[in-house]
Amino acid sequence: MKHTIKILALVLVLALTMCALASCAPSSDPDKALAALKDNGYVAGDSDALATVLNGLLVVARVDAKADTIVSGSKIDENDAVQTVTIVYFKDSESAKNAWETVKEYAEENKKDDEDSSWTIKQSGAMIYWGTADGIAAAR
Repeated sequence: MKHTIKILALVLVLALTMCALASCAPSSDPDKALAALKDNGYVAGDSDALATVLNGLLVVARVDAKADTIVSGSKIDENDAVQTVTIVYFKDSESAKNAWETVKEYAEENKKDDEDSSWTIKQSGAMIYWGTADGIAAAR
C-alpha cells in the first residue's frame, strides 16, 4: 500500500510540474492568443508589417525560416507601466530554432530602455515570444 501511494504521489507531482511548465508560454494557437490578449484588455492584433520586417531580416541573415503569423499586444496597467508581448509563430519548431538568434537580436534591439525587469524572450515549440511577464501571461 505504501509503495502504491508513493508512486501515485510521484505521478501527481510530475503531472502538476508539466502543467506548470506548459502554462508559462503564450497560447500556441495565434487566434487563441489574440483573443486572450483582447479579453485581458490589451490592444492587440496580428502584424503584417512586423512579419515583413522580420522575414526580411531572416532572408538577409540567410536563415532557413519564415514567420507565418505574428501577434502582438500592449496595454498600460494600473501602475502606468506598459505591458507588452510579441509572439512570432513559425510552421514548425525547427524553423523557430533556426530563427532564434536573429529574432532574439531583433527583440533585444527593439526593447525599450524603461522596460521592467520581467522582460524576457524565449522560444517554445514553433514560436518565439518576448515581452513583459504580464503581457506574456495575458496571451495564454
